[in-house]
Amino acid sequence: MALVYIYIELGGRSWKYKRGWIDIEKHVLSQKGSDVEKLVQDMLLVSDPCVSKWTGIVCEFGNVISIALDQNNLVGEIPWAVIPTLHHLVTLDFSLNKIKGEVGKEIGELKDLKFLELKHNLFQGNIPDEIGNCAKLEWLGLSSNEFTGQVPESLSRIPALKFVFLDHNRLNVRNSLVLKKLSSVRLNTMFN
Repeated sequence: MALVYIYIELGGRSWKYKRGWIDIEKHVLSQKGSDVEKLVQDMLLVSDPCVSKWTGIVCEFGNVISIALDQNNLVGEIPWAVIPTLHHLVTLDFSLNKIKGEVGKEIGELKDLKFLELKHNLFQGNIPDEIGNCAKLEWLGLSSNEFTGQVPESLSRIPALKFVFLDHNRLNVRNSLVLKKLSSVRLNTMFN
């Protein structure tokens, strides 16, 4: 269900690559004026992303574990409220698109997430403190956006964290105690 919302909210009709997702487009176009909730429910009957091998989707034992839709002309805001329903998600890559808005605090509900790549988009606002709840997170790529504020202290509590890319934002990184705590992490904070 979350994938249908991602398709709708991130301008799926304009995506460059959408094998499997095209079934959503056909169904949505045939149901103009329908209730969105019903449309989403119906879509699950039309196409299964794990069986139909949708572009950018990897499944394991019938669960979506990876969404990699980088460089795919995604435009809009991520429907963060539905993202936690993908509770087996290990990889989330929406890099090199035109996604705007803030990163939702719901990101912290993805307990299996290891790789988060959102570089080269139009994200803004603060990096949510809840990101520190992603205890398995190894890679955090937030470069080249419009993030502002402090680097969340919660990053220093992620035991698996190995790579953090925060460069080319508008973050306050001067004299950051959090960054000092991340001394064992490969860190890029240039041009903030």
